[in-house]
Order: sequence, then C-alpha cells, then structure tokens
Amino acid sequence: MKRATLKQIIVATKLRHLGMSNKKISEQLGIELKTVEDAFTQAPQFVELKFNILNDKKYEIALMEKFGLMDAVVVETGDEETALSIVAQAAADYFINNILNNEKVVISCGEPLLQMILAIPTQTDLKLYLHQMSIEADPSTVHQAPATLLGLFRSKISKESSIFGIQLPPPRIVNSCSNFRKELISSELIKDMHKNALDADVFILGIGTPIAERGNSVHSFIQMAEAAVGRSFSHYVKEYHLVGEINNQVYDAKGIDRTNEIPEFTDYVINILKLDEIKKLASDRANKKVIAIATGERKHRAIKVAIQNGFVNILITGRDDAVRLLEDK
Repeated sequence: MKRATLKQIIVATKLRHLGMSNKKISEQLGIELKTVEDAFTQAPQFVELKFNILNDKKYEIALMEKFGLMDAVVVETGDEETALSIVAQAAADYFINNILNNEKVVISCGEPLLQMILAIPTQTDLKLYLHQMSIEADPSTVHQAPATLLGLFRSKISKESSIFGIQLPPPRIVNSCSNFRKELISSELIKDMHKNALDADVFILGIGTPIAERGNSVHSFIQMAEAAVGRSFSHYVKEYHLVGEINNQVYDAKGIDRTNEIPEFTDYVINILKLDEIKKLASDRANKKVIAIATGERKHRAIKVAIQNGFVNILITGRDDAVRLLEDK
C-alpha cells in the first residue's frame, strides 16, 4: 500500500474522532494500518485538527462515511450555470495535488473533463503516461472526445510524457466498411490499449444521465441510435429504468450495465474499459484512484447509484450535490 497523504491523515483523524476504528479507516482510505496508527501516535498535531476542519470537510467526510468513498472533494458552486466550471476547477486542483510523476492516467470523455484539463496550469516537470478509456467517432462532440482530451492534456505537462490514443473515423466511413469496427475491436492495438488501461494508476471520468441533452455525447449517440433502429431512446430509458451513464455505458437504478441491450447504441464508440472493470478497479483502493467529476440536480440519481455501486472511489462535486446525496435515504 502507498503511504498516506497529508489530507488522508487529516481525514483519518476526523474519522477516528467520529468513532471509526483504525482498521476500518485503513480499509476505507486504502492506506496501511501502520500508517494510520503512526498518524495518531507520532503526529499529535494532526489530532488537534479534528476541531478545526473547514465546513466543506464535514460534507466530504460524511460522503466518505455514507458511501464508502476513499476521498471526496466538495466545493461551493453557487447557481447551476457556474457549478460545472467551479467543480472542474476543484478537479484541476485535486489533480495538481494528488497525481504523481510517472503515473499512468486514463481519461474518459465529456465536458467536465474538458473543463478540468483547461483549468490545469502548465506543469513542464510533470511526466505522465496518458491513455483513453474509450474511442469515439462522433464529429459533433470531437472537442470533448478522449483522443482530443489526451492531446490537450499532453500540452499541459512534460514533453517527455507519452500519449496512447486514437480517434475513430466518422460514422459514414466506419459504416462503409462492414468489418472495420469488428476487426479493430479484435486487433492487437485494442488489446494493448486495454492492458495499459487496466495497469493505470489514475482514472478520471464523468457521470452523466441517459437523458438526451444537446451538446453532449449522449445526445449525439441517442440521435444516431434512434436513426438506426427507428425507436425512441426514451423507450429504453423507461424499459430498463436507466438512470446514469459512465464512459458511454448506461446503467439502471440497481447499477446494472444495460448498454449491450440497446441495439446500435455502441456502433459509434469502442469502450476500452467496461463498467464492471471500472468497478473492480475502484475496489482496489490501495493502488487505483477512480475519480468522478459530476455536479447538477439532474445528475443526482446517476451520481448516487454510481457511488452506491462502487463505480468510483473518489467523488468531486458541489455542495448542493453533497447535501442532496446525504439527505436522500
């Protein structure tokens, strides 16, 4: 296991103050039991911090306790229009303070990740190995596609960093070659991308809803799927009780992946990591940071089901979101 960060030690102190055992704290934070014990026996100054943690910390601790998260970041966002940019800035700050040199980082897609990367200052001394969680083909959302985000991310860090990613051709080109997608999925390239992704240290993703909204990837995929199957996507939302979307994969109210049950939905994306694999990675608290950036009342159920079912182990969100999650039974 990795040694605790200063924030983890502070959080551990608060959890102990709330009555949690050292063993349970070790399991929840993914740090060695000895490190937890050392924090209390060799660093008494940390114990005093239990009376002076800022208000936002109480929401972070409460989310960790209620949902078994390894870490949480809660920020005041104001109105809905500014929430995303503020939460994205908080994600950028978290990245700066918690991502280590030479770590392998895998990113998904979407506006929250785009805003986070834009907010990250240039760090020419930070060397990373960047990978993508999925491969997309939709031209209308290419600005927030994984391959685009990897390139932007790469421009913010050391020139010695490596990037491993590709972009699918537009749908009309993919569709003109009936075996293109099938052959690509079974290729050594995809197998290597999958192996590298599983071996990564940090995973950054967004949590969305299966409700079509203009300007996001879900809206575009739904439009194309509806054109292909001639059936309203809302039918599937109702039939399968869909509540959320992660990495272009939709899940129901019980956290079950329903993506493959929707015809044509995956024709325009190749998911390097499946939801069950992401969940397994998130369970490895000692070695994997699976970070979700999400805010907004319309995403409430999606976020709740995602963290209840262990799809992520770190949540970065707004204060209003935290309050809703904590008050919801």
